[in-house]
Amino acid sequence: MNEIGIVIELQEAKALVCIEDNIPAEGGCNGNCVSCTNNHKTKRNIWVKYNKDLDLHLTDKVEIYYSTGKTLKAAFMILILPLLLFFLFYNLGGLIFKVDNDLVSGLCGLGGIAFGFLFNYILFRFKKNTQLPEISRKIN
Repeated sequence: MNEIGIVIELQEAKALVCIEDNIPAEGGCNGNCVSCTNNHKTKRNIWVKYNKDLDLHLTDKVEIYYSTGKTLKAAFMILILPLLLFFLFYNLGGLIFKVDNDLVSGLCGLGGIAFGFLFNYILFRFKKNTQLPEISRKIN
């Protein structure tokens, strides 16, 4: 997936890019009606990696590339892994504590979800700059 944004801050190997999204309005409004105050535009800032060969400057318009593999991996890690750990810890909780109580198994399952989110937090903290999207090109 590609998006277009404007560079608003530069650091050593990463840049802060402002991306403006148009949100379709309800009721057929094209964003120019009297009641519209922001023309249905939202702005979001994201950090991206860039190659030093691009010679970026502030206010440059750039194209951002989101790697499909990295996006799917991040979605799996954040959404599916805690869910899988819930079922694993739920079943293991009943086996380890040798009780037939759903409360104990449920609490173990919630612990599995918490462990999954904690694991993701630690993993993405250490791999912070490697998981960023990349600037593919500078647009004139």
